[in-house]
Amino acid sequence: MREQGTTGVEKNAGMGGMLVAIIMGALMPGCDTTIVAIGIPALMDAFGIDTVAVQWVSTGYLLALAIGIPVAGWLERARDGRFAWLLGL
Repeated sequence: MREQGTTGVEKNAGMGGMLVAIIMGALMPGCDTTIVAIGIPALMDAFGIDTVAVQWVSTGYLLALAIGIPVAGWLERARDGRFAWLLGL
């Protein structure tokens, strides 16, 4: 939706929400990866495994994330956002 400003210049209405969504979308994978990295020592203690074995958890998580993001985008376009959201849940 565009509004006419007092100076005759058009303003974009509702761009703040889109900007917040883009910024959060860019920051969340980094936060996810950090949380997994912080949990590695706890996983090592809980399962009694060494660093080499537990690194596969981090690698597998990042691979699943790299595959899941494009698939989710494709699914959202192929069906609709509600279907993709419910499938993700």
